[in-house]
Amino acid sequence: MAALPDGPWEQDEAIFASALLDFDVPAHRPHPPGFPGWIGLGLLLRPLVGDPLRTLELLSCAASAASFVLLAWLLARVVPRPVALAAATLHAFVPTVWFHAPRALASTPAVALALAAVAGWAHGSRWGARLGWIALVWAGLTRPQLAPVLAALGLCAVVWLRGQPRALCKDLALAGGIGAAVAAAVVIDTGSLARLLRAMSEHYGANERARAGWPEELGDLGLVRGLGGVWATGIWALATGIGLGLLARRRWRWAAAAGLVLAATLATLLLWHVPTHPRYQVPLAAVCAPLVAIAAARLGRVAGVGMLFVGAGASAWLAALAVWSVHDAAADRGGAAGGVAAGGRRAGGGVYARGVLVPAAVVDDRGAGAAGGG
Repeated sequence: MAALPDGPWEQDEAIFASALLDFDVPAHRPHPPGFPGWIGLGLLLRPLVGDPLRTLELLSCAASAASFVLLAWLLARVVPRPVALAAATLHAFVPTVWFHAPRALASTPAVALALAAVAGWAHGSRWGARLGWIALVWAGLTRPQLAPVLAALGLCAVVWLRGQPRALCKDLALAGGIGAAVAAAVVIDTGSLARLLRAMSEHYGANERARAGWPEELGDLGLVRGLGGVWATGIWALATGIGLGLLARRRWRWAAAAGLVLAATLATLLLWHVPTHPRYQVPLAAVCAPLVAIAAARLGRVAGVGMLFVGAGASAWLAALAVWSVHDAAADRGGAAGGVAAGGRRAGGGVYARGVLVPAAVVDDRGAGAAGGG
């Protein structure tokens, strides 16, 4: 909360804030496919907050805090509680996780919802399982680009809960119905399915043409930058591999599920997203955290907890400068203005600026200053 920024730092934040004022997918408010789960949560909270950007920032902060609680609770089921708490703390201070916690972007809430889904299934109650499936579907509606990861997670849950087939089918039908209803609402708002698909095709086509290639240096990968650099990534990879091996010795089915979700996450983030952008890598830390906790627990309670807290302190030190550097100034105001204006011009719409929609033509005339006030 103390690191809440003053204005949009990245163009997608301005795009999401614009969507709370006027939802229009073809006009890129927000960009396709619409992120209806994220925008829906923002619309629920906005009457209490007022400013749409601040609304999404507060929601992301709340999602980050919820992720800490949920992860600590889940980890305590497989490792000693002090180790679970330390591992959840390390996850919270991973540079890309902490930096993006107060940002009005969709990855942090999507991860929190996915963790809520696992917590619901792990709870063991009928309502817990049902709410878990709803949370999983809403995570997909919040950040649709994570669909392969969430599908892998859902497949593992189906295998886990297969002992109650009737209840499972009912829960899947309910959650699927909610997802279908929200998707239908987006289609209706857009005007037609053909118009929505055309907007998606144009958007992803433009993104693919502009997509940066693989960097020449390993340290320039978003995954590596997001974890704190080459050495930090190496430690994470080693601990994750050790944890997966230890889990396979104890419960091979759990290890197979963890390996499937990890593989889906890596493939999705590296092949479907811009590989040099750290902000897309937020889900990876949550997937690796349980395996890192298992590896740390192997060292013993005192040594494992100590190592995890040392890692958390080092991560916080690496991330602190970046977190506070954008507290008082938006680093990409021009990009935010230009990115939203591109969609606004096509539909004659507006751009988020100082809590309202400014006509896109004004941004064209005045440049970044019109959208810099957040």
